[in-house]
Amino acid sequence: AAAHASLSLNLAPPDVGQPSVPSSTGLEPPTIGEPAVPELPTRGVRILRQPPLVQETQKSAPPVIPPKLAAAQKQAVKKVMDALKVGLPKATVVLPMGFGDGVVGSQALRKMWNKRRKSNAPFRAIVLMTDAMQSSTEAQYKRVSGDGLVTMRQQANFAGTDRTASALTTCRGLVVMCTYSSLRYFGMAMRRLQMDTLDLAFFELAHAALGNDTDAHAAVFEFQEKQRLNVLQSLYFSARSLEKNPVQGFDNATMMVPGFPSYRVVSQQGGPCGPEVFALSAETSQRMNLTVPLRLVMLRVDADGQLDSSLWNGLPKELLRLHRRLGIRCIEIMQTAEGAVEDVAAIDKVLRKKTGGACCAVPVGTLCNGMPEEGSDALLLQDPDASATQVMQILGRLAFRTARQDAVYLLVAQSSQRLAELALAALSEHDARVQNAVFAAGIEVGRLGRALRWRDLPVDLQQAAAPTEKGGVDKKRLAALISSVVMQNVDEWDVWYGRLLAYRAEHGDVDVPLDTTVNGHELGRWVAQQFLEWRFGGLSEERRQRLMTGGLSIEEENGRYFAEGLNEFERHLEDNHGDSYVPNGFFTESGFALGNWAIAMRAAWRRGQLSSDQ
Repeated sequence: AAAHASLSLNLAPPDVGQPSVPSSTGLEPPTIGEPAVPELPTRGVRILRQPPLVQETQKSAPPVIPPKLAAAQKQAVKKVMDALKVGLPKATVVLPMGFGDGVVGSQALRKMWNKRRKSNAPFRAIVLMTDAMQSSTEAQYKRVSGDGLVTMRQQANFAGTDRTASALTTCRGLVVMCTYSSLRYFGMAMRRLQMDTLDLAFFELAHAALGNDTDAHAAVFEFQEKQRLNVLQSLYFSARSLEKNPVQGFDNATMMVPGFPSYRVVSQQGGPCGPEVFALSAETSQRMNLTVPLRLVMLRVDADGQLDSSLWNGLPKELLRLHRRLGIRCIEIMQTAEGAVEDVAAIDKVLRKKTGGACCAVPVGTLCNGMPEEGSDALLLQDPDASATQVMQILGRLAFRTARQDAVYLLVAQSSQRLAELALAALSEHDARVQNAVFAAGIEVGRLGRALRWRDLPVDLQQAAAPTEKGGVDKKRLAALISSVVMQNVDEWDVWYGRLLAYRAEHGDVDVPLDTTVNGHELGRWVAQQFLEWRFGGLSEERRQRLMTGGLSIEEENGRYFAEGLNEFERHLEDNHGDSYVPNGFFTESGFALGNWAIAMRAAWRRGQLSSDQ
C-alpha cells in the first residue's frame, strides 16, 4: 500500500457523450469492444469497479410545462407510439417550433426501451439534429436515460468513432446523440464492427433538409444509401410537411383487420418520410392558445454590425418607444460573434432605469432577472451570420413562453437587408401562411411590374409585420424592406407567371403571340419555352397545373403549334424548291424552331399521336 501511496487512479465512468477507457502509464489500452479495468496491485488500494465506458446521465430537473402544452405533447406521444407499435417503418410528426419535439421524441424512446429492456437483445438508437439544437436536444433525451439506457454524444472526429465503437459493444441500451454534420463518424463505427442495423432513428428539425443544409438533406432523404445502414423504424420531427402530398393521419396510414376492431395494420407507408401521424400547424397552435403570433418590427435605427457603434447609439431610446407602444418587457439580443455581454448590459441598464425595471435586455438564451414568469417577448437580430433555423428555434421558444402576450416581436434595423432576409426566412419556416404569402408576393411582383407597396402585400404578410408609428407612417418603409427581400429571393418562374396573369387580366383568354411583351419583358417567348418543356416532359406537374389555371392548355397549344409549324414548313418548301429536308436546330426567319418542330412531328407520327387531317 505504501508503494502505491502516490498512485492516482480514476476509474469512475466518464461523462456521457465522451466514453473512454481508463488508462495508466505503461498499460496497453484494451481492445475496442473489450473494455477492462487495469490489473494493478490492489493491496491497500480501494478500487471501485464501475461500467468502464459510459455512465448513466445525471438528469436535470425538467422544465415546468403549461397544462395545455403538456396535454398536446401527450397526444403527440400517443400517436407516435401507435405508429411505432403498428410497425410503420417511417413516420413524420409535424410540430411548430417550441412545441417540444425533444420532449415527444424522448418520451417515445423511453417507452420503447421499457418494452425492450426485459429481453437480452441489444437496443441501438440514434437521434440526429442540427448543430444549433445539439445542447437542447441532448438535455431532453438525457432526462429519460437510466435503467440500462445510456446516452452519449457522437464527437466529430476519429477519436469519437473509437469511443462510439466501444460503447456499441458494451452497452445493451444505447442512444447516440449525433448532429447531421457528424453522422459519418457514427457510420464508420458501425461499419468497423460490421453492424448494419439500428432499431430506431429520430430526425430532429428534419425540415432543415428542405433548405440549404446539405448534411441534413443527405441524412433525412438518403440515410440508408449514404450510410449503408438499415433502420427498422424512423421518426421525423419537422416544423412543416416534408413532402408535397403526404399521407395525413394515423388512421389513413393504417386499417383495421376485419373481425379484430382493436388490431390495425399498415395500409399506406407514404413517401420517403412516411405518413404524417400527427400534425399541429402554427395556425392551429394559435387557435388552441398554445402560442402567439410572431411579428416583424423595423427599428428606426441603422446598424453596421456592432452594438457599441455610433449607428446603434439610438437603440435604447428606440427600445423604450417599443416598450411604450407594444408593451415589450424583455428583449433578447442575438449578437455577432464579436459582440460583448457588456454591450447588452449597458442597454439593459438604461432600459431598467428609464422604466423602473419594467423593461430589460439580455443576451439571447438568458433569463430576464426580476421579470414575470412569462419570460422574453422580443428578439433583436444583430448577427447577420445566424441561420434562419437558429432564429426560428428561438422564436418558437418565445412564442410558447409568452402565451399571455398578444405577439412575440422580431426586431431588425431598417437599413440591414441581410437581417431582414434572415427574419423573413425564419418567419416563413415557422408559419406556412407566411411562406405561402411570400410565394404569392413574388407572383404579385411580376403582375404589377414594380416594387410592392403596403396595400399590395398579401394579407398574411401584412399581419406578419407590425407597424409601430402613429397613422402607420412606417408602412411604406416596411413594405419597401419586405418587397426588396421578396424580389431578391423569389423564384424567377413565379415572377414570369405573374406577368402571364397580368396579360390575361388585360387581354382575356386569348393566345399569347411570340412577340408579346409585358412591362418590357418578352412574355411570348417565355410562354413558348414553357410549352416546349411541357411537351418534352421538362415541366413539373405543379407548374403545368398553374399554367392551366393561367389559361394555357397544352392541347390547344399543340393544335396551334402544329398549324404554325405547318405554315413555316410550307414556306420552307417554297424557298427550297420543294426540298422537304429540315436540318436539326433550324430556325426560320421569324424565329420559329422548325427543326425541333420536324423532329416532334416525326415522333408523334410514329406514336400515332397525329390525327388523320394532320
